[in-house]
Amino acid sequence: MVKLVNHIFIFLILLVIFFLLFSFLTKHFKEKEKIGYCGDGICNQNENCWVCPIDCKCKENEYCDEKEKKCVKTTCGNLKCELGEHEFNCCIDCPCKDPNFYCNPETKKCELRKFEVEFNESIAIESLKKYLEEKNISYSHIEIIRKYYNPNLGYGALIRVDGIEGIFWFFVSSNYTVYRLDII
Repeated sequence: MVKLVNHIFIFLILLVIFFLLFSFLTKHFKEKEKIGYCGDGICNQNENCWVCPIDCKCKENEYCDEKEKKCVKTTCGNLKCELGEHEFNCCIDCPCKDPNFYCNPETKKCELRKFEVEFNESIAIESLKKYLEEKNISYSHIEIIRKYYNPNLGYGALIRVDGIEGIFWFFVSSNYTVYRLDII
């Protein structure tokens, strides 16, 4: 009988230990469940857009700031080229890359420059001659083709180069830059 009582006593002690262990583990996992984890679809208190962008997504016109580790609204005009901004939607923050464009402060977009100096055929020829001299290219004939003329873009020019068979096509932009194109 004493053996039976000992076995029952040991069984009850093991049952209490199992119950306490089960209660502790259940509570621990429920707390962990409340905290959550990255990828559970919920932006929990220990997550942010920088450490868990899957759960903590920024809204449209926002980006996750690296320093603040939170979503920040993109603001055109703060002199900071932020994610989502570029020269054609916020040139105030993201300057125009092409010198033929300027930043229009009203539209906040880079727009094609309209040159104040009247760009004409004689200016195009002089720019082209200067380019050819700098490249040590002697020429026999320069012909400006008017059908390729656009006052905002420039002039197309066919050139016959001494000592080389064929005609070369050049383009002189309205900012006096000369581009050599395909050989005809």
